Amino acid sequence: MKKKETEFLTEEEAQAMLRVPDRRTLQGKRDYAILLTLLTTGLRKAEVCNLKVGDLKTYRNQAVVDVIGKGKRFRRIPLKVETLLAIKDYLKVNGNGVDPGHSIFNTLGKHGPYQERSLTSKAVDCLVKSVAKKALIQKRIHPHVIRHTLQRPFWIRKMISGRCRL
Repeated sequence: MKKKETEFLTEEEAQAMLRVPDRRTLQGKRDYAILLTLLTTGLRKAEVCNLKVGDLKTYRNQAVVDVIGKGKRFRRIPLKVETLLAIKDYLKVNGNGVDPGHSIFNTLGKHGPYQERSLTSKAVDCLVKSVAKKALIQKRIHPHVIRHTLQRPFWIRKMISGRCRL
């Protein structure tokens, strides 16, 4: 049985996806922050959905996010300045950046009255697929493809240096 090839985004495709959200709107700020978080941290979609304001920290003068991931494993992921600024910009406009137990990424209630709650994994799937379509990306894109995109340069460096066997 032939092994399925791993999909990933090119740098141009990633940049095209980041240009899609209208950062003048609350939804655009949220969507941009989610995409940038996925692209720069390699977090799984469930980890992004479960992020709390209290997970954003500073460790040794570096912005980090503390995550309890798959298998209940603790990971401390460094955040790029651009990612932290995008998250803080969204939290400032949304008005929920104070309570450490509050979810970072929430529903927005575009269709009438709503109860604010954490974004679901399905919502992140829909966001990524919608943005990829608007960015005119032809291949099948989902959040895990973005995770592969982040890992790709790491494996290429290892293969070039001869430390990785396929």
